[in-house]
Amino acid sequence: MGEAFPFGLSAGCSGPRDDAAVGSGAALSDRFGRGDLFRYVAPSTGHGPRGLFLERMTMGKQMSRRAIFAAVSCVLAAPAMAQAPVTALPGDMPPPPISAMIAPPRPAGSPPPLMPDLVEGPSLVVALAAAQAAIAQCAKDGLAVGAAVVGSQGNLLVGLTGDKARPGRIFSGTRKASAAAAFAVPTSVVQERLRAQDGATLAAFKPYMVGMPGAVPLIKGGRVLGGIGVSGATGQQDEACAAAGAAAVQGRL
Repeated sequence: MGEAFPFGLSAGCSGPRDDAAVGSGAALSDRFGRGDLFRYVAPSTGHGPRGLFLERMTMGKQMSRRAIFAAVSCVLAAPAMAQAPVTALPGDMPPPPISAMIAPPRPAGSPPPLMPDLVEGPSLVVALAAAQAAIAQCAKDGLAVGAAVVGSQGNLLVGLTGDKARPGRIFSGTRKASAAAAFAVPTSVVQERLRAQDGATLAAFKPYMVGMPGAVPLIKGGRVLGGIGVSGATGQQDEACAAAGAAAVQGRL
């Protein structure tokens, strides 16, 4: 066996191409010779297409450049790409296909489509008040953040972006809040458990969660109703503002 090198997918596949690593099918043949056979090697540190490696196996038979390029670009990459973790947030519903969008309306009197079951969580009024209180607390300290409140299953109830906060903060806040709700502790504690390689935490931690400081659970009478997460400042500042938001509505949960 011979050398290994990083390999990006070709433009014909659904993954990204790394031209700096590969260049072209001809480059593969020029580098390794016409008499080599290639196969994928997935190292333990690999994540998705950019974690794939080619390994050369010197053979007596010749392979064409076209055959080499086709073999290493798409066919063997598909299984690795299918193993990517699901990072969609709880309750997220992908858009329907265009065929469904343009379909004729349902006849009058038709039963409504099946929808996911409702999950426990604070009311809209309470969730909105908590997010506003969290953003206001950070604003007092000159911090521009976003805040998100989720229900007991991590489903987004309210997401607000404060003035001058960077885009995307509500999504990070949602992922933190989901972790706080799932583990019923502030995400600073979740982070500590992850660092300690706590088995129970690692087993229950989901790919859509963010285990960094910035969120606290919303608890009433020992029952977790949801969580509130903040993003945009340091983790400690985010969590302090989230705690202020939770304290502002504690008596209304």
